[in-house]
Amino acid sequence: MEKKILISIDSIQTNSDGEQDTLSMMTEGTLIEKNGKQYITYQESELTGFEGCSTTLKINGNHLTMLRFGPSNTQFVFQPNQCTSGVYNTPYGAFEVNVITNMLQISMQNGQGDIQIDYHLRFGGNPASRHKFHIKITEKK
Repeated sequence: MEKKILISIDSIQTNSDGEQDTLSMMTEGTLIEKNGKQYITYQESELTGFEGCSTTLKINGNHLTMLRFGPSNTQFVFQPNQCTSGVYNTPYGAFEVNVITNMLQISMQNGQGDIQIDYHLRFGGNPASRHKFHIKITEKK
C-alpha cells in the first residue's frame, strides 16, 4: 500500500559549544507499508543542506533507520538508549559516526503519525552535537 503524505519537520540542532540552529519545513512524500514495516520517503531541499538527496525513514517496531541517498549517503539507526555506529559519506570523504539515541517515540496509525527523536551525533570521536526532531505525517487529500 502506498499513500501520498505531507511531512512536517521541526528540528533543533545544538553544537558542542551550545549554539542552536532551528529548522521547520513541510514537504510531500510517500508512505509504503510492507512486511510489517513502514517506509516514509521524501526529497531533501536546499533548506536542509541536503539538496539532491532522497531520505527514507524505515520504521520497524521500536526503532527507526534513516537512509539518505544522493551526494551525501547516510545510514543512521535510532534505538532507544543505545549507541549505534555508521559511516557518513560526503563529497569530501567518509566519516565514522556514532548515534546515541536519548529518546525515540513513534506513533503511526492509518497513514498518519508522529515521530520524536532526541539524539547525539559524534563524528570520529569529536564532541557530540545534539539533535531533536519532531516529524508529523498526515495523509495528503
